[in-house]
Amino acid sequence: MADPMPAKKYLFASYAHEDWDRVRPLLDAVSEELEFRALPVELWVDQFNLRPGEQWQVAIDKALQSSIGFLSSFRLDH
Repeated sequence: MADPMPAKKYLFASYAHEDWDRVRPLLDAVSEELEFRALPVELWVDQFNLRPGEQWQVAIDKALQSSIGFLSSFRLDH
């Protein structure tokens, strides 16, 4: 019998929404690098992965549980 499909693995991205314009290029670069290296990991970003009407707390919790890492952006001026 064939093995079931493995659960999707994520690299969870956390950032302040007011920093979106500054953080977006970094997130795009990380996503492109994951794809270039053919790694079986998807960058999880709320702007892209949350669907309208979805219970965001539940979706974020599931993504965190499926994450192999956490990418965070911090502001030094706060």
